[in-house]
Amino acid sequence: MSTAAAHSAVLFDFSGTLFRFTERAEWFTHLRDGSGDPLQGHTQAELIRRMTAPVGIPVDLDDEGR
Repeated sequence: MSTAAAHSAVLFDFSGTLFRFTERAEWFTHLRDGSGDPLQGHTQAELIRRMTAPVGIPVDLDDEGR
């Protein structure tokens, strides 16, 4: 017998309507590059982009799937 509770619903947050990814300056306070220097703005922006980019292989849906 499983101890996991059965789920009666699943919540999808399309396009950040309920939860938003908000950058916070302190996330990068202790991060350093390969030379030991603090991360520059463009590097921070790239990290945020990578953290929020969709992952996985896109799936082509047929008419029924859409």
